[in-house]
Amino acid sequence: MAYLEDSHQLVKRILVSLATTMAYLEDRPQLFRLVVEEWVVLRRGALSRNFLHSLTHLSPTHSPIELGAHSPTRYVGDMLAWLHQALAGERDVMGALFGGCKSLDVAAETSSSLASIAESVCRPLKTRIEQMIVSGEPTRLRSPSHRRTSAADAPTVSRKPVILYKMRGLLQFYSNTIEQLTGAGVLVCALEELQQLCHKMFLAALQTQVEEGCEHLPAPPSSLAPSATVTSLLSLLSDVITAATLTTHHQRDHAAEVVELVIDPLLSSLNSSSSTDAGVVEAHVYLLNCCHLLHSTVSLLHTSNTPDKLKQIEEVSEGAVSVLSEQQTTAVLLSISLLPMVPHITTAAANGGLVGDSPLAALPYTSPSAVQSFLAKLDHFLSNPDAYQLPALRLLVSSQHRQQVSQRCNSALLHHYTSLHTLVHSVPAAGYPTPQKLMPKTPDMIRALAGL
Repeated sequence: MAYLEDSHQLVKRILVSLATTMAYLEDRPQLFRLVVEEWVVLRRGALSRNFLHSLTHLSPTHSPIELGAHSPTRYVGDMLAWLHQALAGERDVMGALFGGCKSLDVAAETSSSLASIAESVCRPLKTRIEQMIVSGEPTRLRSPSHRRTSAADAPTVSRKPVILYKMRGLLQFYSNTIEQLTGAGVLVCALEELQQLCHKMFLAALQTQVEEGCEHLPAPPSSLAPSATVTSLLSLLSDVITAATLTTHHQRDHAAEVVELVIDPLLSSLNSSSSTDAGVVEAHVYLLNCCHLLHSTVSLLHTSNTPDKLKQIEEVSEGAVSVLSEQQTTAVLLSISLLPMVPHITTAAANGGLVGDSPLAALPYTSPSAVQSFLAKLDHFLSNPDAYQLPALRLLVSSQHRQQVSQRCNSALLHHYTSLHTLVHSVPAAGYPTPQKLMPKTPDMIRALAGL
């Protein structure tokens, strides 16, 4: 850089004459201070001019910094990198200037002088960084007449929060780095203020994106896969957390707050969407598919609240699995003619085989012929259970969720079969003749055939 070459030339000249001069002036504190103050004034002007020159002019080592203004992170990073290198050059100059002094605290004097020199670029630097922080409003969503919109009308999620989070990381890194050169000066305070502003704007942008995405969450698509809005919000979360893992430990501490801002409202909105007009089964299949995507995304983030968020998602998933299990069980029991028997079986089990004053076998739905019909349909179900699966359940993304629904359905079926088998075989008052011929399969055999 031209500025650094200028600094190196100054160092050579200082080594020859000024270092010796400053050593002699050390015995004259007032004159020594006047020289230092004059030097600081000169270098303040040089630093400010060279900074503004580097923004718009080509040098042998780099392009004009403002050529990268279209990319906020590159623009801010280039300005801060240039400033850090320039201050490192100034530190070398100051070290050479005070190199011959014996009683002076060179480190403290160098830091104090550098802080004063660096102050000259605070205003132009802060103005430009503030412009990058506040410019580029997040993508605004359309204002539909209804809360639910189609997938085609789903809004595009802005990447502004990711940009702001990366800028915050840059500001924090260079604030700490420059503080090691200058101490706690005006420039460091300005960078810390910009960092706080960037974090505030980041949280506002992220919250706006999540709220608008959840408010305009589209109805479940025909595939019942997570909508584009859900996947976009989770992609945004992943990008932000990835940016956090590449920065300092202090910034990684904010990752849990970011996860909280995205997952909680999104999960709440998805949970409330399970009562849509899509149907109970379809809505809960869609909810489970979204929860599966949420669980897969959050499990890879490794933030401090990841276990809590995973538990929260699993609780919602468990509720959806329970609803689907009930729906599947009802459908299967109805298909194999067991559903009409269940109330009578329950009553007979509690009353010694009787329903009112009549034995269980005397009722139409639980007569021996009805039991034989049920057992024939049960055999068909056990030989081909997939044929009895609700169509929407085939759209579940997670095989684990499908297996859970199937296992719970089979467990409920086994429970009712066991109750009926007990009444037929062990309760004479139920009125079933030849129980061994009527129900030859034991509950253990049904359990094995059902894969339980």
